[in-house]
Amino acid sequence: MRRTRYGSGTALRACLWTALAASPTACLAPPTPREVLAAGFRTPEQTFATFRTALRGDLIDLEYRCLSPSFRLRHGIPSQLIYERAREELLRREPFLRWIATAELLGRTDLDADHVLLDAEVPGVFATRRFGVLLERGAFYETHDAQGLLEDDYVLWSEALTHEDGEIVLRAPMPEGVALEDLTEFRAGREWKIAGFDALEPD
Repeated sequence: MRRTRYGSGTALRACLWTALAASPTACLAPPTPREVLAAGFRTPEQTFATFRTALRGDLIDLEYRCLSPSFRLRHGIPSQLIYERAREELLRREPFLRWIATAELLGRTDLDADHVLLDAEVPGVFATRRFGVLLERGAFYETHDAQGLLEDDYVLWSEALTHEDGEIVLRAPMPEGVALEDLTEFRAGREWKIAGFDALEPD
């Protein structure tokens, strides 16, 4: 198989186009409650499963959360609102693109500690389309008060988490105008997000 990387503005379209191999007359089943509850970003496989679940359920906020900061930057979708508008137009013109939700994983290649390439395929009536999904791992923090999220951002894991005198120390910026006792939750972690798509074409 020959791998073709698509540039800005075409990667998502090229990847989703693989869904056209599926039968246009069948209906996608909505995700089950168990599948929705299983959503997460702890492993590359879980992130891709979450993306498929989000597509099947039209869970746009969850779809957007599956995309890495670098993906959003390259494709000009800095906010969920912009992503929702672009997605709506794409699905209006090409409604069968959501069939990527039926994709099956074939294998995994670990590129380095923070980058993984998953090979996947969409089974079709007349052909099977293969594609690759590049995922990258990044660190984040969140601070919350009783009303909800105050601040969140991506950080370097080595700066946010340190080992000092036998203790794990987490560091993040203190939200302005908020007293420490008003904070109800502080989260930090590393998550796998979709960084890009590759189309696989026959040699």
